[in-house]
Amino acid sequence: MLVALGFLARVYFAGVDQTAFELVDSQGVDAAATTILGSYADVSYGPWRIPVTASVGQYLGMPLLAAALYRAGIFGGVRTLVLLWSATMWGGVLKAAGWWDAVSAALLFVVLAMLAVQLIRDGEPRLHARRSLLSW
Repeated sequence: MLVALGFLARVYFAGVDQTAFELVDSQGVDAAATTILGSYADVSYGPWRIPVTASVGQYLGMPLLAAALYRAGIFGGVRTLVLLWSATMWGGVLKAAGWWDAVSAALLFVVLAMLAVQLIRDGEPRLHARRSLLSW
């Protein structure tokens, strides 16, 4: 649940980013910068600070989810580390992202998509009989 709340906060932040970029296209850089900077605190924290509070779910939920999947034998060490690495991606309105953030997001997608396919195909996840930090 915490991870889902964190992802919902990311959707809100992406919507605000998209709105800011659309303002640049429609009003120009100077007018858009004035508009966004004038209301940055209200827009970036969201109504009643709900998105900012929900974004904490990612930082708390990912380590809990990774530990639970590893201890249950569903994930090996590599997929567990990918989940932990994805918890380090910072989120927020108009925050810079680098190549490592894109790699982290892509790896998270691969890991979760593989788990989803396995759940759809088999109905339950395959358990690893022997866990190792070097296992997938």
